[in-house]
Amino acid sequence: MKTRILFSAIAVFVFASGLMAQIEVLQNTNRDFSVNLTNGITDPVTYTWNASGAGITNSAAVNAITANTVNVTFGAAPSTGNLTVYGTANGCSGDNRTATINVVTTLTFGATFADASQTVCPQTTTNPTGGDAAATVVNFTGGNVTGISYTIDNGAAVSISFGANTSCFLDAATAFTNAQAGAHTIRIISITGESGTTSLFSAGTEPTHTINVTTAPEISNIF
Repeated sequence: MKTRILFSAIAVFVFASGLMAQIEVLQNTNRDFSVNLTNGITDPVTYTWNASGAGITNSAAVNAITANTVNVTFGAAPSTGNLTVYGTANGCSGDNRTATINVVTTLTFGATFADASQTVCPQTTTNPTGGDAAATVVNFTGGNVTGISYTIDNGAAVSISFGANTSCFLDAATAFTNAQAGAHTIRIISITGESGTTSLFSAGTEPTHTINVTTAPEISNIF
């Protein structure tokens, strides 16, 4: 069953619980990292970040942030940095979440869509299943892959997992209407390999697939 996509901006989070996440990014780039509450707490939460290592060049700025999102800048490759965060509410602090970030000149994993684009009719009362993009094949390089994260129009990140393979079917759920006619972009923002390494793409380098939504006739009331 497809999951409906929420078209709201949200930063990507890639932190591990228990095992330390192994993440790689390109040198001399920056990106946002976020964490989300998972236990439904409604009290105000203060976040404590700790950035260290030669791979992160703006550690002081990161460590001063108390919100759930930080912007991290990476230096030259090869280098490594560590990013740790925990939340505090009602005077109680939670568990750490930690990511080790390796700064590299070339990401381990890459991807291409078998089809660069597709065209769909919008969802209307006479076409209630319209606006739904067809599944598309994604081919990977760099080894067996077990999961990806992607966005649609830079909205909320969606993660999917699958058996180790060099390709997958991406069946993104959409329900584009006439009001959303035009081009919409699926962007793969990260790829996780069988080894546990996650390659994060920099802005503008993500593998993309375009969904072109056509315009259906709109008519007046009967008179």
